[in-house]
Amino acid sequence: MASCSWCYCFVSLYLPELSKHRGQGQIQLKVCPVCSQNAAALNAVLVTLGQTASPGWKWNVSGDPCSNTATNDTSIVHVNPPNFNPNFMCDCTDQNNICHITGLTINELNAVGPIPEELRNLRHLTNLNLWGNYLTGPLPSFLGELTALQYLSLSVNALSGSVPKELGNLTNLMNSSSFAVNCGSTRSIAGSDSSMYSPDNANIEHASYYVAGARTWGVSNVGKFVAAPSGTEILSKSRQFQNTTEQELFQTGRMSPSSLRYYGIGLENGNYTVTLKFAEMDIEHSQTWKSVGRRVFDIYVQGERKEQNFDIKKAAGGKSYTAVEKQYTVPVTRNFLEIHLFWAGKGTCCIPTPGYYGPSISALSATPDFKPTVCNAAQTKRTSKTGVAVGVVVGAAVLGLVVLSGLYVLRQKSRKLSLDKRELYSFVGRPNVFSYSYGELRTASENFNSTNLLGEGGYGAVYKISDFGLAKLYDDKKTHVSTKVASTFGYLAPEYAMRGHVTEKVDVFAFGVVILEAIAGRPNYDDRLDEDRAYLLEWVWQLYEEGRPLDVVDPSLMEFVSDEVLRAIRVGLLCIQSSPRQRPSMSKVVSMLTEDIEVPEAVTKPSYVTEWQASSSKREVARWACRHRRT
Repeated sequence: MASCSWCYCFVSLYLPELSKHRGQGQIQLKVCPVCSQNAAALNAVLVTLGQTASPGWKWNVSGDPCSNTATNDTSIVHVNPPNFNPNFMCDCTDQNNICHITGLTINELNAVGPIPEELRNLRHLTNLNLWGNYLTGPLPSFLGELTALQYLSLSVNALSGSVPKELGNLTNLMNSSSFAVNCGSTRSIAGSDSSMYSPDNANIEHASYYVAGARTWGVSNVGKFVAAPSGTEILSKSRQFQNTTEQELFQTGRMSPSSLRYYGIGLENGNYTVTLKFAEMDIEHSQTWKSVGRRVFDIYVQGERKEQNFDIKKAAGGKSYTAVEKQYTVPVTRNFLEIHLFWAGKGTCCIPTPGYYGPSISALSATPDFKPTVCNAAQTKRTSKTGVAVGVVVGAAVLGLVVLSGLYVLRQKSRKLSLDKRELYSFVGRPNVFSYSYGELRTASENFNSTNLLGEGGYGAVYKISDFGLAKLYDDKKTHVSTKVASTFGYLAPEYAMRGHVTEKVDVFAFGVVILEAIAGRPNYDDRLDEDRAYLLEWVWQLYEEGRPLDVVDPSLMEFVSDEVLRAIRVGLLCIQSSPRQRPSMSKVVSMLTEDIEVPEAVTKPSYVTEWQASSSKREVARWACRHRRT
């Protein structure tokens, strides 16, 4: 008969010892003494946080006998939310046969109120997870008395106040020293490097994220496959892959229509080897039309671009179903690692099926290039068979608690966003507030023209808004226009105004003007202003050259983030360059505005602005001469 001296329990349970019959596969409970002080403290915590017992259950105050249901499945702490919630863990290895509560999880159960003081009596806690509730008030100093804690998660709550100095006593909080992810898979897989690759099959919405139950890694996605028939981001192929012995790692994958990021959370600082595993599954290397598809994206690690225009199939020698690995050595300095796969609008979009584009990855891992001070108990094949697997979030109490406020704000904002709004914000992943007047909507829908009617919605008729872009007015094959002038003067690119040349870069120019108008809070031309300020583009360039670009900001703005406004100004100046080749593509414009790529520091002054200023100087000289001639 095999036995274990710890177990996970839920609601009214804290079970000190259980034994499993080999033949029947059933768990039997042993009656054993449990510390009544621990039991009373646990009951007080649960009641204080509003976690009442379900019908037919009651909190066990005496601790004897142990009853109801138990499990020795260590995976429950790594499920988000856990299958047993709330749950706690007991350890009965004490020589006096006394059991202690060592783990407590109350995860996303809307627990309300301050952190209960009764927790201070659970001195043997090594794992405390109160993530995702409505806990209020300051962080209590008595948490510093729980010196056995190795894992502490209080994020996504409404805590306030300063961090008490007593939390510096929590010296046993551990860092994570590695993580590995089996993208798109439903189960953990042991790799040839002895890493245990965690499953990653969460259904992530168009602008959302997922954090693994152990809180050691997370993934976020931005974008939506509008044209895809299934709209799924999970790939799966049950077939053999070349150039690898890890077949199962490459049989699944995750892709994204725009931006896919993986995060390592709470890593011990130092240099890491990041390994990315790819395999092209659907763009075949046969002689059919499906072989001409190209999946092209960029790879960033810790904000540095490692690969530009990376093509999985090309890297595999033109073959699909062939494993490709990329390795990079990167530093982790703030216990945080970011792997970013970004689609910059290159490659094909609709081969072999509509919406088949964007970054794709099969698996990834990060391993330390140093000897870690702690190990990940559940990260290797050998240790995954042992007792308690403790997930580690942060490396120091202060670090874990500093991020609480930021995570809470993000959580609260995401709760307020409806699904419809999240879809609206899906492309850039940065929600803003949009409002339009009736006149603007009428103009955009061509006076609610019936040709723009899409159908009836829950609140009435739904109309299509006409394309903004000038380039959309003309056939894609026509690059010159000689019969009419479209768009609005002041937004016209030089090549269109002078030669009638139409490309997508004409729209980029107009977008740059709109950016600068939005920042300045005024139109591109205003004859009520002084001559040196009447033309917005000329005025912005003058201020930029004088080192005063922020002077263009709308004076009605009481406060703003200088770095973000300066970034937007530089993007606007890039968009209004004289030559179309000097202007960025719209995908790069979006990437620069969302800080996915850097904005070039050096921006060339357009020739047309120089000509304007020269003409303005000539007019001033002529006016001066006329005044003096009359005198």
